[in-house]
Amino acid sequence: MSERMLRIVEHFDPDHVLGLQPTYSELDWALPGGSQVTINSTGLDASAVSRISGEIANQPIDHDDPAQEKAREILAQWCTPFLDPGLASDPLPWPPRDERVQTSGFSELVSASLLFANGMPAHVAIPLSWESDAALIAASRLGVVANPDSERDEPAPRVILRNFMRDRSWEPDEALWVGQPDGTARSRFDVLDVGVKTLVRRSRRLGARGAVVVGDRAEDFALARAYDLFCGTGLWLPPSMFSDDETFKTATLPMVLDRHHQFADPSRSPGYVSASLSNEELDGYLQRLDDGLPKIVMNPPSQVHGIARTDFPDIAASHTFRAFDENADAPSSVAVERDEDGTMTMATRFAMPSPREHGFFGGRPAWIVDFRFEDGVMPAGRSIGSERLVVQTPGRLPDSVVRSSQHGLAVEAASFGLVQAGAVTSGTLAHPRLANLGMLSWVRAMAAQHGYEVRYSTPGTNAELVARRLGSREALTDLVSGLMHPALKLFAVLDESDKQRKKRYEAMSSEERARQPRWVGADCFATFDDMFLACGAPADDPVRDLVDTLIRADLIRRGAILRCEECARWSFVQDEQLGRAYECPRCSAHNLLTAARWERGREPKRYYDLHSAFRQLFTENGDIPLFAAARLRARSRHATYADVAEIEFWKGDSQVAEIDLISHTNGRILVTEAKASAGFDGAQKQKKDTARKIAEVARILRADAVVLATDKAAWRKSDIKLLDEALRNRFAAYPLPAIQIADSLAPKVAGITEASSEEAGAPTTSR
Repeated sequence: MSERMLRIVEHFDPDHVLGLQPTYSELDWALPGGSQVTINSTGLDASAVSRISGEIANQPIDHDDPAQEKAREILAQWCTPFLDPGLASDPLPWPPRDERVQTSGFSELVSASLLFANGMPAHVAIPLSWESDAALIAASRLGVVANPDSERDEPAPRVILRNFMRDRSWEPDEALWVGQPDGTARSRFDVLDVGVKTLVRRSRRLGARGAVVVGDRAEDFALARAYDLFCGTGLWLPPSMFSDDETFKTATLPMVLDRHHQFADPSRSPGYVSASLSNEELDGYLQRLDDGLPKIVMNPPSQVHGIARTDFPDIAASHTFRAFDENADAPSSVAVERDEDGTMTMATRFAMPSPREHGFFGGRPAWIVDFRFEDGVMPAGRSIGSERLVVQTPGRLPDSVVRSSQHGLAVEAASFGLVQAGAVTSGTLAHPRLANLGMLSWVRAMAAQHGYEVRYSTPGTNAELVARRLGSREALTDLVSGLMHPALKLFAVLDESDKQRKKRYEAMSSEERARQPRWVGADCFATFDDMFLACGAPADDPVRDLVDTLIRADLIRRGAILRCEECARWSFVQDEQLGRAYECPRCSAHNLLTAARWERGREPKRYYDLHSAFRQLFTENGDIPLFAAARLRARSRHATYADVAEIEFWKGDSQVAEIDLISHTNGRILVTEAKASAGFDGAQKQKKDTARKIAEVARILRADAVVLATDKAAWRKSDIKLLDEALRNRFAAYPLPAIQIADSLAPKVAGITEASSEEAGAPTTSR
């Protein structure tokens, strides 16, 4: 399957991934000669063969198609359809719930006789015999009818396409009606979805747009149809819609103008693209549109023309879906419990809402309810197992079938538990207790589906301890990536001997020596003035605030550096232990606080000692992932952002990978490798192994991008190529994550740049 098609289907967010089982006549119509009927009999003439072929024409083709099964398997893994409910102990993944769907006539996937005892109500549709481009445009929205009551003449394009102009006074031509006209101009799809309306969610951040697609190839029609279905704004304009002046003025221009009227902001007007035309050919058609439309619809004045060629609009900018027209998107209050990592769980089972009418199929509830946790941070979709999303009793079948959809958690209304005969409606409904996972729980759930266990690394454990004391991970990120970073970095332990430190001191100027903290063994202690000089602030207020914050969080302590009378070693002694005398932290000797204990006979200075976990974070360059987190969060523009850092992936007793940062920002999953150097560590073999491990984690989490972060000016190009190769090997069947570079990481430095194709070898796919 093509990468573009995978992206489109993922955005469509299907509840079920089915294999289509057409009839013999449908296959022959779509692919002439595609079905071969062999009759093992003799003495049959041509008329008999024709008669038998006619008898089986409406029978579904019943055979296994390996290509269809493979495509379905890929889609079911890449998207998050409903899965068969099973025991909590069952191995994953469970199979998709439904396998195939049979047709019962062109454009129908549901037999109308099951819904309407007396046949379908009157509606509008396009006869299959009409073959003009205008008829095809209209059929994409109205549906088709294979065998109309009588042969009908095709009206002019402006008559057929009035529905695309959103003309409220539209009265369909008699040739469009199936059944007797009754004044309600509804399509076949409207008839089948009684009580349902179309809703569109648009993204302000991405600038919801849709597209006008120009071209006469199947790819152009399919692309326009995808934008119309999934974004609510898509229009196909083949060259025939430009060739005739009357059609151009009465149908083409009004349809394009209507697309612009959907948007109050001209910068979000539809994009103009083509899947088949060259830039010069497309520009010619768009110039004609620009000349014919009023200038009130012009795009930003920076463009040469009001109507001009654009990039392909982001299909994720908006989402079209169907919902019961009863309090759609209405909020509901539910008590939830929040865990430390942000996981939110309903405190009690939830009573499913139900429409006043319709929604039942075969006597069972047949609607789906979308639940959204307003403050939830769990990424959508990505084929996460449903057993992670609903709280259930171990060893028992759940009564709810749940999936992670683009809109939250989708739950089938029908209960899959014990339903007694004759139960009222409420007794047939599921009563789920749902969970919205925090980032760590989500990563663990995704990893478990592939047989991995996730643990905090030692740096991760230290960072979590500090974050808890500060109140949140966000507070830790702000503190470390802020202006006080140089002051905090003073406490990092340097990997050097006393001899090396003495040599380094001798090479310093007197001013540089004055700014150096006090070392006792391998630990560093700093005074208030040391921190003030390090941060370079014009006043000492920020340092005061820093000290106050750390004292309240029990992450710093004041004290003096004194020399023991017995062991003759220097030690840091905190204020709480100082009095007329003190106990040596090294040998426990009792010392009087006399001048003999002072350093060089001078009254002791007040030094600060950072908590060992916080000190270790800076020693092991744990500030680099926090720099990357701060930059990514700033780019999220106050939308959804959550992360988890410094975690290890284990399989059995073997550690497979360690990842510095996993982020969820604006619906995208980013896997970050953060280094104080400009690339991977070790020899070439070790570098390849590092790239392979990062790619494996990206595959497990279905990452949208891998970020290479460093505080240096650039990342080594050779390492970018190694990562690109590893990603291509791991994502052979799925869309490739982008490679992003976050360099020059430091407080108040912004910007993430995409790795160019020159840096990353062959072009890297970006979302």
